[in-house]
Parts: sequence; C-alpha cells; structure tokens
Amino acid sequence: MRALIFVIIALSLSGCKETHCPAFPTNLLEYFPYSNGDELKFINTNNDTLTLKINKYWTSDSYSFDWNCKCACEADAGFDTDDSDKYSIKIEGRIHFFNESNTSILVCNFYDAQLSNDNFEIERIIENQYSDKFLESFGDTVVMEKNDYNRFGSVKIIKDKGIVEFWDNKPNCNWTIIE
Repeated sequence: MRALIFVIIALSLSGCKETHCPAFPTNLLEYFPYSNGDELKFINTNNDTLTLKINKYWTSDSYSFDWNCKCACEADAGFDTDDSDKYSIKIEGRIHFFNESNTSILVCNFYDAQLSNDNFEIERIIENQYSDKFLESFGDTVVMEKNDYNRFGSVKIIKDKGIVEFWDNKPNCNWTIIE
C-alpha cells in the first residue's frame, strides 16, 4: 500500500507540469531588421566609408522547464558584425525580454580592436512585452548617448531601418548609414 501511495505521489509530481517559454516574436525585430550576411554601409563627414557584415543573427526559440525549477522565462534576439580592419569597429545589438519582471532591454555595443568598448542600453518595464506595446514603448526612433565614453558617444536606431548613425570620437565624426 505504501508503495502504491509513493508511486501515485511521484507520478503526480513528475507529471506534465512544465513552464513553457515563448520564442522571441519575429514581428518585434524591427529595430535590428538584419539577416546573416547583410552589409551595413556607413559614410562619415570625411567621405570615408565603413562596411560591416552581419556574421551572426539570432532569435531565441521556445523552450520549457520543470515547474519546480526556480527559473524565469527569457527571450532575446540580436546580431554581431565582423570587425572592420581599417577602422577597428565591431557592433553588437540585442533585444532582451525578462518575463518575470516585465523588463525589456534594447542594447547596442560598440567595440574597438584597441580593447575599448562602449555599451548603450535602454530599459523599459512593459506588461505583455511580446505585443506591439514593446514597439510603442521604445518609439520609432531610439537615440542613446553617453557623456562618459571611450570612443563611441551615441547611436541612433530607427524602426525598420536599424542603426542609422553613430558618433566615433577617433576620427571625430558621425558615421551615417548609406541607404
């Protein structure tokens, strides 16, 4: 009898009780509308050109975990570019959702091969961040600036266009996307 009770309890605890976490919604990728292999081409005020190739683009898939795991759902999407040999620039962009706290983060990191980096980040609390409320919260244009920076002082991102402009202190100029 004890064995039967133990089996029933074990089966009920190990049943189908899982937490299901959704994939990153592709309709919310509008701030970084890129694909692997895309080239981002910029020009500066000195008529120099910069080409960065998207070498990695990802979106998180849906997943599940056991109900008793002290875990929280998260979802993210983003991209990395290659390194520009001539100008020593690499860019990473990321959108991250933390479901438990309803926190959404839009991140853009710039790296210099000389071992410096500048990280730009905006965080919002959004209920139902998997909906269009995410896009509404950040707006059509996102400008992130830093007063204390190593090399890169600002970045401008436009919905459906991606990164359209950034300030580079090394050549003391703005790089603007060539459309």
